[in-house]
Amino acid sequence: MSNLRPATCSNSRFSGLVAGLLLVAMTVLAYSPVLGGGFIWDDDDYVYENPLLPATDGLKRIWTTGESPQYYPLVFTTFWLEYRLWGLQAGGYHIVNVLLHAINAVLVWRLLRRMGFGGAYIVAVIFALHPVHVESVAWITERKNVLSGLCYLLSVGSYLRFEATERRRWYAAALALFVLGLLSKTVVCTLPVALLFLRWWRRGPIGTKNVLLLVPFVLAGGIMGTATAVYEHYNVLHGAQGAHWALSMPERVIVAGRAVWFYTGKLLWPSPLVFNYPRWQINAANALQWLWPLAAVLAVAGLWTLRERWGRGLTVAAWFTAITLSPALGFVNVAPMRFSFVADHFQYLASLGVIAAAVGVAGFPVRLVKASEAPARQSTARLCSGVLTIVVVAALGTLTYQQAFLYRDVEDLWRHTIRHNPGSWLARGNLGVLLRERGEVDEAGDQFEYMLANCVPWPEPQAQAHTNLGHIHRLRGDYGQAVHHYEQALAAMPNKHEARFSLAVTHYKIGDYEDAETQYRRYLNDNPEDVRAHFNLALALDAQEQSAEAEEHYLQAIRYDPRFVPAHGKLARLYQEQGRAEKTVAHYRAALQIAPGSADFRILFAEYLRGTGRREEALEVLQTGLRLDPQSDQLKAALADLGETKPESEPD
Repeated sequence: MSNLRPATCSNSRFSGLVAGLLLVAMTVLAYSPVLGGGFIWDDDDYVYENPLLPATDGLKRIWTTGESPQYYPLVFTTFWLEYRLWGLQAGGYHIVNVLLHAINAVLVWRLLRRMGFGGAYIVAVIFALHPVHVESVAWITERKNVLSGLCYLLSVGSYLRFEATERRRWYAAALALFVLGLLSKTVVCTLPVALLFLRWWRRGPIGTKNVLLLVPFVLAGGIMGTATAVYEHYNVLHGAQGAHWALSMPERVIVAGRAVWFYTGKLLWPSPLVFNYPRWQINAANALQWLWPLAAVLAVAGLWTLRERWGRGLTVAAWFTAITLSPALGFVNVAPMRFSFVADHFQYLASLGVIAAAVGVAGFPVRLVKASEAPARQSTARLCSGVLTIVVVAALGTLTYQQAFLYRDVEDLWRHTIRHNPGSWLARGNLGVLLRERGEVDEAGDQFEYMLANCVPWPEPQAQAHTNLGHIHRLRGDYGQAVHHYEQALAAMPNKHEARFSLAVTHYKIGDYEDAETQYRRYLNDNPEDVRAHFNLALALDAQEQSAEAEEHYLQAIRYDPRFVPAHGKLARLYQEQGRAEKTVAHYRAALQIAPGSADFRILFAEYLRGTGRREEALEVLQTGLRLDPQSDQLKAALADLGETKPESEPD
């Protein structure tokens, strides 16, 4: 008998390890299609065009500046580290997301089992394989969700240990992990309230001590939540002005009520799942729209009334879902509200409430049968329960596998979105840009024309469509139509910088130098450090023979980017025309130091040197170039023109 307990304990650990590995394996298998995928929308700002990742001081700037798209420094720290491991290979970032999600599923299982929830493993499997989470896992940008989720769940586990042992180290660990979660995504600020509900579910009434213990959590969440709101208001949402955000409080209440039921519905019937859902038309004067929040309130009130009869679990599940969703229910402006009031990735953690409630309700008949004394009934109940579980898990895993394929290629994602949400100006605009850049300008134009005719008549989509139609007409050489569309874009959004810059470029192309100058000056008022704009303005001024001011803007371009070769070249020619030899030579040499392989600059510099009687220096400039590029016909011709047929180093 003395050996029985260690053996049982060992077997339990082994079976636990097997169950955990099986959960991870199922998750990786379901998400395997995305492992060979690439980057999609927003991944440019977050990863592959993020200047902080390759920068040697990037890690410091991630934590100490506001240069990141959002101030989630722990997320960008992981990207910074991964950039040093696999550079811009998207597969590496995808596998990290998938593994983080798998670990989160294991943590869900362990936490629920510790809290005595009978269907803990089933909840974890459904959480791991539910297709509503594909957006959070398969989208690299949503590292925010899976990483903050990891910190959240670890914090819950540490706090449960503190409650069981009253050891301060577990309390400190829970608080530290919560702060790390906030530094990944501040929506986890709802954790303190969730902890109170979990305690009430497990132990009954909440005392003053329980509340006071969570005050530091509330303060940390409040500070980080406020900081994020301010950061996004000015850096991400640019003031959150316009039709996107013009919602009254009654309208926001309707949005919140409808969103809660939307998320519940997608968890219970996850089809179709769309990257960008239609944006609801909210009208507080329509009494029918108030049925959404009214039904939500009645449901919560009903569960509270029946808490003793049905148990506290359903009440806690409902409150957990609502509280965890609250940062994304429309009461606070968030960037995706421009496109839709709901998104799958908003309910990553909140989904646990509905999943746990569904598993609990589904298991109720089985528990009733187990309470009876009929073995045949118990066997039948277990068989039915097992079959139902296998069917549900298989269905969810299959849907996740299929949904993950959409995230392999951004074009597939946009086309799928348009198929289910034809009015998505997010999808049509991005698909149109993709097609235009690929040279498929006719289909691209169709997307932008559709936006103008059928999508919401807000300034942003209108300006985006007109700007891109301007690009298409410019590619076709129809500069008049290009100017028309750029002007329409600016009429819709005067701060549409892309349209203003492109309008200036088009004016310059057709010889309207004065209009080009006007547009570049307006553009530079908002973008004073734009190197290309200073250079282009200088070109427009040069064309109007305003050489003094042109010189000033060439110098401005070099001031902001000392390695901007075209500005050095233009200054060299400008100073050459003015007879300023020292400055001419200095800028030619600067250009060749930056771009030593430029045959054009070498030939221009050599011609200048020869014209000023410095033939030997001219020869050296050309010979150096030919040593760098022995096959250059341009340099060979230039040397022949000087009376040399080969570089000095070439043997006879």
